[in-house]
Amino acid sequence: MLRNKYVEEYINRWKDGELILNDKRVKLIGLIETIILPRSDLYYFDEEQIENYINFSESWYFELDDWEKFIAPFIFLFTLEDDETVFDEFLIVGGRGKGKNGFISTLSNYFISSLHGIDYYDVSIVANSEKQAKRSHKECYQVIKKKGNEDLEEEFEAYKSSITSRETQSTFEYKTSNASSQDGGREGAVIYDEFHEMENSEIVDVFSGGLGKVDHGRQFFIGTKGFVREGYFDTKYRESEDILNGLTEFIGVFPFICELDDIGEMDKPELWPKANPALQPPLNKRGKRLLTRIMKEYKKLATEPSGRPAFVTKRMNFIEDKMENSVATKEELTATNRPFFKLDSVPIGGLDFGSVRDFATCGLLFKKKDEYAFKSFTFAMKQFCDVHYGYSLKEQVVGSEKKHQLKVGKKWG
Repeated sequence: MLRNKYVEEYINRWKDGELILNDKRVKLIGLIETIILPRSDLYYFDEEQIENYINFSESWYFELDDWEKFIAPFIFLFTLEDDETVFDEFLIVGGRGKGKNGFISTLSNYFISSLHGIDYYDVSIVANSEKQAKRSHKECYQVIKKKGNEDLEEEFEAYKSSITSRETQSTFEYKTSNASSQDGGREGAVIYDEFHEMENSEIVDVFSGGLGKVDHGRQFFIGTKGFVREGYFDTKYRESEDILNGLTEFIGVFPFICELDDIGEMDKPELWPKANPALQPPLNKRGKRLLTRIMKEYKKLATEPSGRPAFVTKRMNFIEDKMENSVATKEELTATNRPFFKLDSVPIGGLDFGSVRDFATCGLLFKKKDEYAFKSFTFAMKQFCDVHYGYSLKEQVVGSEKKHQLKVGKKWG
């Protein structure tokens, strides 16, 4: 049986009811317990690399969250036969604010270091914009250049465009996701930041072509659910679902997906850790700040319901079907703005009782020559009003504000 203290601690905390996990993470644990951990005849955890990475990160950057320490051992899980990585792709998806850029920074800096010990193990961060791509690179640069970190500056030659290990000659750079302007290099690791914005696989095809030229090539796909449908994100997400549902072999791709299991859980702050592991109690200082920020955004939906799609998608990492669509043009609506003719004919009664997503209507249809008139009464679905007008939320936030605050404070304090 394979053993690792960080993996065991994470799984045991969940079994003891201390961790709030969504369904996909529960399935991931099930696969780990049945397919990976019993196979000490096939795989091994490189404990030295795991400890080196965690100690490096916490010495120079910050204390890693439990979810980061849980993933780290699988980054350094190898086959006994030929010392190859068991997982060379990591899909890490969760709500905004979980700390993905910090995770990227620590991994990137460690991979090029002498502790990792692989010469020419170049790391590239790829993002849709230069600003996003530079974020983790800038953090690494600032840490290396920070006063008191002379040991880091001795090991790394740091510039604002690239960071190079003097010993391994491995380089860390950032790049934008413009496939036509990029050439595949000889990267050891490629990290696709905010990959939900990628419309297709072009940039992945470019960079993945350079993997394999150095040992232990890896790709990391990190982000939140976005608004680009049927793009590269959906392809990888469906692939991950097949793995977690047992339809595809659980080797090669490690899917760590944090999301709500049901949209109704959005109104239960105690379940938000399903979407964002940084909100898992007990909260550290960063987690408390994040919870405060998300709670403000949540309460704001009562008066500004137009912000719901972004909140649901980015904070709760949940794709919600559109519930409001225009069914008539402006010209068609304007044409109806005239008085009814005399309604003295026999009407036809109608009732919309189909698959209703927003409004239901019943009414009487009258005809006079080539003109029609429809007298109707419309019912609004409660869910629609809650989503787009915040009716129930207003009652919670305004009518029971003090009670709500006390309840949340007690739960999250």
